[in-house]
Amino acid sequence: MGLLFIWDEGWWHPNSELTLWHDLAVSYDADLLVMIPDLRRYNYDDITFEKYATVEEALNAHQDLTFVFLEPKEIADANGVPCESLTTFDHPKDALYIFGNSGRSNIGLVDLDRGDKVVYVPTINQQQIWPTQVASIVLYDRAKKAWLI
Repeated sequence: MGLLFIWDEGWWHPNSELTLWHDLAVSYDADLLVMIPDLRRYNYDDITFEKYATVEEALNAHQDLTFVFLEPKEIADANGVPCESLTTFDHPKDALYIFGNSGRSNIGLVDLDRGDKVVYVPTINQQQIWPTQVASIVLYDRAKKAWLI
């Protein structure tokens, strides 16, 4: 299982954001952490860490995984892409969870014929939350549903 994130340039220093993603991935036993763009400055010994210039390049390199795009429901609906609430989502074993950032959605990369999934995290109020917050919720949900915690 892996996580793909896009550095939120302008909001976080890449080292700070990478530390957040790394710690989250290791805490929930992810095998892979993918950062976009390729800043070529960082590396880890405790997890497979890959860097690509674009999300498309990363997806092409991981065709063996099931792509799970985390998107706000409003974006999926506006683009006519079916999505499922995290509350009912059955996590694939071989998932690559793909997160956008505060300024970029990945909805245009979804290929339903390839078997991609689009999942949203329901909130009480319609408020977009940071990708690291979404990732925390998703990974906890995955672990809980697998009876790991």
